[in-house]
Amino acid sequence: MQAVSLSTRLSSDAGRRRAPLNATVGRRVDVVENAAALIVAIYGLFSAFALEIGISISLESLEAEALKLAPADRSHLLERLVASLGSDPDVEAAWEREADRREADLDSGSVSAVPGDEAMARLRSRLSR
Repeated sequence: MQAVSLSTRLSSDAGRRRAPLNATVGRRVDVVENAAALIVAIYGLFSAFALEIGISISLESLEAEALKLAPADRSHLLERLVASLGSDPDVEAAWEREADRREADLDSGSVSAVPGDEAMARLRSRLSR
């Protein structure tokens, strides 16, 4: 067997020199990085495929992951989830009319506003009877 210095390697073709070892290591790092990127891509494809064929994540694990989000991100997620439920235009119109009626009652003085804490205390009292 022929001796090879650390800075060079012999290729499978006898007598032909390869690139310096540090270049070879660099190529190996590139291969590892590319392999890692490929694994991430495959995982992403698998995840999308898994969702499409009906493999589901348990509600508990989904909730645990959602609770790890920052408050602003959780709020954004909540808005998107609520929006995904859709709405009934008739129900939305009825709530709009009710809000307008309540605002008009407040403006006319026929009813008075109650602080939130007091309103909740009244509700709790009624429910505990």
